[in-house]
Amino acid sequence: MGLEQFKAAYEALPESISDREDIVDFVAGVAVSYMSVEEAMQVLLLAAAKVAEYGEDLQREKGECNCDNCTAKREAQQIKH
Repeated sequence: MGLEQFKAAYEALPESISDREDIVDFVAGVAVSYMSVEEAMQVLLLAAAKVAEYGEDLQREKGECNCDNCTAKREAQQIKH
């Protein structure tokens, strides 16, 4: 799907969209409109994983990551003081 098609689909959304569920439904609807349901599910799962990875990177940069590795590093720093 090209950027122009995505823009057109986004602009067709009602102005009343206000919550995240509406956005999720929109993205899923666009994916299914251009792919089979099976392909759309694979693409959406891959996209969700990439977004989650990006979010984790941002948390790490801010020192807010809660993974075992980052938590252990924070605890080790606190013990030194």
